[in-house]
Amino acid sequence: MSCPCELPGSGDKVYECERLKRTMTLDWCQLYLTRENYKRGWDKEAVEGSTEAAVELPPIREQVVGFMTSLARFASDGFRRVDKQEFERRVDICVACKFFIRRRGKSGRCKKCGCYSKLKARGRIWTCPEDKW
Repeated sequence: MSCPCELPGSGDKVYECERLKRTMTLDWCQLYLTRENYKRGWDKEAVEGSTEAAVELPPIREQVVGFMTSLARFASDGFRRVDKQEFERRVDICVACKFFIRRRGKSGRCKKCGCYSKLKARGRIWTCPEDKW
């Protein structure tokens, strides 16, 4: 598919941008081209070798619905968090998982649900999509 950067509108369909040589959505492409902070961040990741941009995550709509559902569950549980020991156990499980997309150190995302693992590991009510914790 050719680069649709010049097309009006928005979209969450993933395509290979010919101009930027990246896999992205039209919305992300527009942000890259119009906002310097997005461009710097993506360029920095490319230099450091991050593979997150090239990995397929769940569709953005699915991620948003999952996030909103998780946030509602977290609120209904009184915003309770796990203790430090349980948090570290969960993060270690995530880091060792085949669905973990490493960014820096133990920071990263889950390919299954798209969550930021260190954030999700903190909430008492939240669970791993692979039932590992």
